[in-house]
Amino acid sequence: IVTASPTFPVTPMSYDTSYKGDLDVTLSILDANAKTIKYSTFFGTENFDRANDMEIDSKGNILVGGFEYGLIDSVSFPITTDAYLAEGGPGFLAKFSPDLSSLLYCSKIDGYLWTMGIKQNDELLLVERNGPANNCPSGGFDSTKNGDLDVVIRKLSSDLSQINACTYFGGNRDDFAYSMALDEFENIYLTGRTCSQDLPV
Repeated sequence: IVTASPTFPVTPMSYDTSYKGDLDVTLSILDANAKTIKYSTFFGTENFDRANDMEIDSKGNILVGGFEYGLIDSVSFPITTDAYLAEGGPGFLAKFSPDLSSLLYCSKIDGYLWTMGIKQNDELLLVERNGPANNCPSGGFDSTKNGDLDVVIRKLSSDLSQINACTYFGGNRDDFAYSMALDEFENIYLTGRTCSQDLPV
């Protein structure tokens, strides 16, 4: 969820109870009947911040990813020392404790993070629109950027400290991926839209 409301309901012992401004990310956990807010927190900067997807790892920690609008270099998220990318593009990835009381990890992401998935060994898959640095190490299907806007798929290690694999996916024009799923064999399924007539099929 994102909010422009300083009065959004957050719980007293959450990571951040203060609204930062413009548009903040919020994370909330409700009970099984959606009647009670168990935990809820703000997370954001003075920019426009947007969360697009979340996952839960094997320890119950909550991962959330998205991107920020605005003066990206002037205000940033609280990057942790174990982040795989301390400075970069508009994207962010954060990990919270199960009760949302602690920020365990926060990293910049080169691209605009749209969706993600988690493997059984806690390796994390990120699906982005390519960012300004176009940083995609080899080791995947395609290590070459094809059009102005390509889909980028990254696989991070289980501790989120390094990229284990990365690939571009796209044609000679603009390509977007909005949703991802993993099957029982952990094959990756993507859906989105393309303006490229030469998208690999």
